[in-house]
Amino acid sequence: MEKQEMVRSGAGNLSPLSPESSDGMTSMMPPTLQLQASAGFQGNQMNQATSQGDPVIEQALAWYKAHKIPYQKSMADDMYKVLGKSHQALYQQVVANKKIDENFVRLVIAGQEKLKIKGDGKYGSGTKTAVKTFKTGGDKGIDYARLFADKKLEIGVAIGDEFDNEARAVIALLKQEGFKLSTQTPSKNTYTAKRNYQTPGDNSAGTIEIEVIVDVTWSSKSKPKDTYGDFLGNKEISIYSGHARYGTGPDFDAKDKTAGNFKIGKGYNSHMNDILKNNSNDLKAMSKQGEFDLKSYQVWFFNACSSNQYLDEIRKGHVTDKSGKNNKSRKNLRFMGTKHSIESDPLPILKGVLNMKTMDEIIASMNKYEEDNSGESKPGGYFMAD
Repeated sequence: MEKQEMVRSGAGNLSPLSPESSDGMTSMMPPTLQLQASAGFQGNQMNQATSQGDPVIEQALAWYKAHKIPYQKSMADDMYKVLGKSHQALYQQVVANKKIDENFVRLVIAGQEKLKIKGDGKYGSGTKTAVKTFKTGGDKGIDYARLFADKKLEIGVAIGDEFDNEARAVIALLKQEGFKLSTQTPSKNTYTAKRNYQTPGDNSAGTIEIEVIVDVTWSSKSKPKDTYGDFLGNKEISIYSGHARYGTGPDFDAKDKTAGNFKIGKGYNSHMNDILKNNSNDLKAMSKQGEFDLKSYQVWFFNACSSNQYLDEIRKGHVTDKSGKNNKSRKNLRFMGTKHSIESDPLPILKGVLNMKTMDEIIASMNKYEEDNSGESKPGGYFMAD
C-alpha cells in the first residue's frame, strides 16, 4: 500500500539508537591475550609475556613473514586512531620497537575487534577496508570529516503534507538536544547550537566544536516546496519525511493538487503520473540553473514509502552541473531511502546525525523503529543506502 493511503503512526516514542557496543575483545581471544587486554596494556603494568603457546599471535607473525610485509608506522597509527588513548602505552611501545612483533600484533588485534572484524592480527585488505570505513564512512556511509571541515554543519528538515505533527516532534527533539530558535520566518524555523564532537576518524584526538544549524519547514509554512529545493541545493544534510507520491517525489500539499509537488521523476502509478503530467521536473530545473555544486559533500535522506524509486533520476542525469553533462557523483552525494511502505517519523535519522552515528547505525535504528511502529519486519529491513 502506498504511504499516502496508510495511516502512519507519526511521531511516537523515540527508539533509542543502538549504543556503541564494546569491542568484545577479551571474549574472543586466547587466555594469554585476554589477560593482557583486560590490563589495557597500560604503563609499567604492560604484560610482556611471549607469544609462545598463543596461536593467534604465532599465526599472525608467521603470516607477516611469509608475505614479506614490513613494519609500517602508518599501520600502527591507524590502529591507534581507531582505539584511542586507552591503548597509548601499547602504541608507543610498537612505535619505539619499529618492527612486526608481538606488541604490534596485539595492537592490530585490539583495533580489529574495535572495528568489529575478525581479530586475527593480520593487517590485510579486510583491515584496510575497515579502517577506511572508520575514517570516511565507507562507500555508502556518512563522512563526518568532510561535513565538519568548515566547523559547521547545516541541516534542512522538510515535512510533507499531512504530517505537521512530525514537524512538532522534530522541534521538540531539537530543544531536547539543546538547540535554540534563532530565526523564525514564514517559510522556515532555524535552530542553532554549538556541540562538541569527537574528531571524525581519530579516537586518539580531542573533540572539536561544531556550529550546527537546523532549518525546519513543513506543509503549512509558506512555499515549503521552494524551501525544500533550497535544502537540496545548499544544505549538507537534507531530510524529507512525508508522502512519496508513488515515486514521483516529495509533496507538500494534497494528493490531487500539484503546486506543492517537488517532482523528481516518473512514478509507478499511472493516475499519479497523470495528475503531474504538466509539472516540470524540479531536479532537472535546478540543474539547468546551476544550483548543484558537484564538488560539495551532501547526504540526502528520504523517509517516504519506497523512496528508492528516486535513485534512477538522482544517479542518472537529474543532478548535474548547468551543462547537464556532468552528474554529481556518489562520492559527493549519499542517499538513504526506503524499500517498502513505511509509517515512522524521521526522529532517529535526525538524532543519529546530531550524535554522529554511522549510516549503518541510523539504518538499524530506523528499521527497529519501523518494526516497532508497524508491528511487521521485512527481510533485509525497510531502509537502504546508496
